[in-house]
Formats: sequence, structure tokens, C-alpha cells
Amino acid sequence: MQCHAELVSGTINKWWDPETGSGPNQNLMKKFYLFCAVLLSSPLVHAQAYENSWINTSQEYYKVKVWQDGIFRLTAQNMAWAGVASTNWSTSNIQIWARGEEQYLYIYDENNNGFLNPPNDYIEFYGEHNTGWFDKQLYEDSTWQPNPNYSL
Repeated sequence: MQCHAELVSGTINKWWDPETGSGPNQNLMKKFYLFCAVLLSSPLVHAQAYENSWINTSQEYYKVKVWQDGIFRLTAQNMAWAGVASTNWSTSNIQIWARGEEQYLYIYDENNNGFLNPPNDYIEFYGEHNTGWFDKQLYEDSTWQPNPNYSL
């Protein structure tokens, strides 16, 4: 085995072993190469969008809570009583979303003017009550969820 060494203050300082390729600066070089790799790859990494980045602030959004699974009817008159001005809603722009997916809906427009007008126009949709389906991911083991039928 051949080894390069130097004499420093009466002691032998081994600075490189050709067989193992090791030396006192080996860890420093590994850290340097890792730093360079991270630095060069950072422009390639893009951050994910925020969870609410889909929201269009120029549109109106309303939350409809249902207490059981079934078909529900929202009349234009009920919305007017709740303070929601549905008369300027174009029927072609109405959407209902649940659990990240657009839901099927039926819109009845009595006079076919393209807007929801009281007293007879309405929207019908199938709705499901809130369960703990989304809370499952909060637990390492899904069996630890206290009650899968109710949300936290």
C-alpha cells in the first residue's frame, strides 16, 4: 500500500490514501458537492399553488349545508328570503361542487329567460351530509378516527 504523507511538527499527517480515496477533507467535499447539486437544481423546483388559488374573486360563492343525503330544491324565492339576489344569476353559470367535484344539477327556468326569478324557478341537486371522509388523512392509522360519520 502506498500512502502520501507529510511530516508536520514531528508527526506524520496522512492526507490521502489512494486505495480508499479517503482523506481528512472527504466529508467536506461531499458537503460541497451536495450544496452545489441543491443550488443548481433549485430553479427547477416550483412551489405548489395554495389550496384557495382556484377562487375567482370576481364571482359570488355560497355554501349550502344539508343535514341528510337526498335530493334538494333551492327555489329562487327561498334564496331571496335568505338575502341572496338570484335574479341576476345566469342559469348557464350556476355550478354546485362537493368534495372537489362538480355535481349534476337540474335548473327549472319557468319563462326561459336564462335567469332564476321568483317565485317558480329553482335548482335541484343531490346532496350528501358532511361526514368525516376528509378527516381520515389527519390520522396515521385511519382506524384511530373517533367517528367516521362526523367531521371534526
